[in-house]
Parts: sequence; C-alpha cells; structure tokens
Amino acid sequence: AARLVNDGDTIILDTGITAGYLARALHGRRGVTVITNSLSVLQELADDPGMTVVSTGGVLRPSARSLVGAGAESTFRDLRADKAFLSGTGFSLNFGLSTMSIPEAAVKQAMLRASREAYLLADHTKIGIESLVKVAPAESFRRLITDAGISLHDRLAFTQRGIEVTIAGDTGKEGNGK
Repeated sequence: AARLVNDGDTIILDTGITAGYLARALHGRRGVTVITNSLSVLQELADDPGMTVVSTGGVLRPSARSLVGAGAESTFRDLRADKAFLSGTGFSLNFGLSTMSIPEAAVKQAMLRASREAYLLADHTKIGIESLVKVAPAESFRRLITDAGISLHDRLAFTQRGIEVTIAGDTGKEGNGK
C-alpha cells in the first residue's frame, strides 16, 4: 500500500491496525498530506517533518481509537484527496465493505466520497465476512491489498469483478497480485 503513495499526494487514512502499519511505512515521504480520524495514525505521524497531518473533529470512540460523528464526517465534505485507504471488519463481493459500528460506517462513507481513488486494506480473515453495517459496494475499491492467506478462488473472483488484488510483501509484478 505504501508504494501507492507518492510524494505530494493527499491521502485519507482510516482507523485500524493495518492503517497504523501503513502510516509507519510512510515515514520519509515528502509533501504528503494525511487526513485521518485515527488517533493511532495521528500519533504515528506526529513528528514526521515530511507530512502534513489533518485530524478530523468528532466524538472519541475509545474502542477503535477513532473520531466519529458529524464533526468527523463534515471534515471530509470540504476536502478532496487523491487516494483513500480504508479497512473494516468484513469484505465480500455481495455485501462489499462492512463494519460493526454505524458511526464508523458513516465516516468511512464520507472518506470514500472525498477521494478520487479508494483502496481496501484487509487481511484474509476479513474476506467473505459480512458485518452489521454496509459501508460501500465492493466495486467502490480499485484494489484490495491483503495477505497471502487469501484463497485463489477469492483472488480470481475479485479480479473478475474489476478489483485488483495485491498481496502485501509480494515482490512479483506490482498491481496484479498474480
């Protein structure tokens, strides 16, 4: 995922463990603006001189270390990003991206509307899972970035629907995950 972020990009970075790993991998970039509702991402990037970090407003959701609600959503109405990197608790072709939190889902939807391209960060255990709240259809994402645990069947199914699959750490041809 970090290879998709270029110097000078404006990106949206969601909450979650995987987003935290991506934030850590962005150190050393120049002129990157990161917009986030994640306290963990804010903390990770706070001292990086090459980053401009924009925090949403909102109400603290302690369990996710995130900001949600109208304050967080309104931040994304007035901003535009090149790329958004989102995650959730489930991702399936039938239901799309989903989460267990209604307030988190609303913020994620605002993130998608504010970005030109959307990428999904999801380990293989989230593939095929349909959680409580639908965030967006699967086709809302240009690429799924996952781990090597994803089944060949799932990889092919996503690819057939026009969603590129990239395996994190794969040194093969970038972008196709093949």
